[in-house]
Amino acid sequence: WKTYAEAGWSGYSSVDLGRLQGFAGQTRVLYQVNPVLELQAHGFAISPKAINNAGAIVNASISEAGINSIPAGQAGSSGVLQPTGASLLGFGQLANNRLGLDVNASYHPKNVYVNVGYSASREWQGGTQTLAFGHPVNALTRSRFWRWQFPVGVGPYARTNVIFRNTYDKINLAVVQEMPLHFAQWEAQSLYRVQTGNKVWIFNHLLRAHSIDDQWSLLNVAAGTLFRQYSLENEAYLSWNEHLTLVGMASADASLGNMQTTVNAEGRPMDQRGWAYGFGADIWATKDVSFYLRHKWFGFTDRSFLLDTYQGTETTLELKLLF
Repeated sequence: WKTYAEAGWSGYSSVDLGRLQGFAGQTRVLYQVNPVLELQAHGFAISPKAINNAGAIVNASISEAGINSIPAGQAGSSGVLQPTGASLLGFGQLANNRLGLDVNASYHPKNVYVNVGYSASREWQGGTQTLAFGHPVNALTRSRFWRWQFPVGVGPYARTNVIFRNTYDKINLAVVQEMPLHFAQWEAQSLYRVQTGNKVWIFNHLLRAHSIDDQWSLLNVAAGTLFRQYSLENEAYLSWNEHLTLVGMASADASLGNMQTTVNAEGRPMDQRGWAYGFGADIWATKDVSFYLRHKWFGFTDRSFLLDTYQGTETTLELKLLF
């Protein structure tokens, strides 16, 4: 057994927006069942009045004073860093105005690694009228559409916000959610290794399923659910020799709203689909110098909001030096 806990008192203060303070705490338990099976549990509770950007806690409830380099009146300019509101987060990621429990099991015999996790959380208090969510597929590519800046409220429907190497969409809900919202998430990852002759294949698959609604469930998949998101990411690596590994990838995601999320002129809720596939190579020139080449085709469309669409190709080459 291993366990640890931490707790503190955190807050925010500014001349314009006042001062808030609140509790933040988390605990984690790890249990090694046997050499190839490990169980973990993680509980957390963070007040809507607590904030800790340095601790990677997403700010869902506190307005912050902010300054950016975008001239006033232009898209993305803002004197206030608005909170994200109810947020769809990655597994294990923390946000204020949230309390919940994550459980995880990992199984790793020879040449196989399987990891399955479930997260259930809810808002500390209700009253939200906004919803924020990212896109697992093409997250880094989307952020490059606004290179060198981090604007808010951009895109054809002014709902995209840009952060470092990522973006998220923020939408207004039709009515204030007086009751706390509930979040459910399943995540499964499998990685396995297969040797054919003197070559080695490695396959990696990551499946995610999320739901947000006004009632708790293991995972709400009904059409009337406030928000649902599904994603599948696949990668294959062929180790050709000690200097060269070939890479292939294919991924897709879907983000689905209901009538309380934003709807189009015909009353249809958002129905977003993203995809990407490509290939690449990892090249080790020496043990301390390596190159990473990737080329992919990508696309995205919202079947209800037709202006929110893009597609293209991207080629990247990264050089990494170890000292």
